[in-house]
Amino acid sequence: MHDRERRWATVLVCIFAGCGINAVLLEQLVKENPGCVSLVTFAQFVFVTLVGLKDNVEWTAGATVPRLATRHIPLTSWLLVVLLFFSSSVLNNMSLDYGVSVPMQIVIRSGTLPMNILLGFLLANKRCVPCL
Repeated sequence: MHDRERRWATVLVCIFAGCGINAVLLEQLVKENPGCVSLVTFAQFVFVTLVGLKDNVEWTAGATVPRLATRHIPLTSWLLVVLLFFSSSVLNNMSLDYGVSVPMQIVIRSGTLPMNILLGFLLANKRCVPCL
């Protein structure tokens, strides 16, 4: 196995192991305390925000307040994506209150990418090109 293939294999194993561990731990948390899912989601949002700040905030010389870095995507489009992602997370948390198991929720959420690709192809004539 070449070095590049070994790195890809390591990345894939880490991703799937992380997702699996996350699913098992979330299932255990839901069984122990069903109301804690919103706290977990909030903690995930805070973590992603803090990690993303280093790439999206600039400190200029002499400034007392940081400013947002130059964006390639308009702020309104970005805020819409954040709002939709936040809404879907809250709705997914609410689905656990109706007895939907975490593995079933993961399966349902996994189907959104193929559906988005299919609808983009059918409705907007978009094509997905592999990025190699």
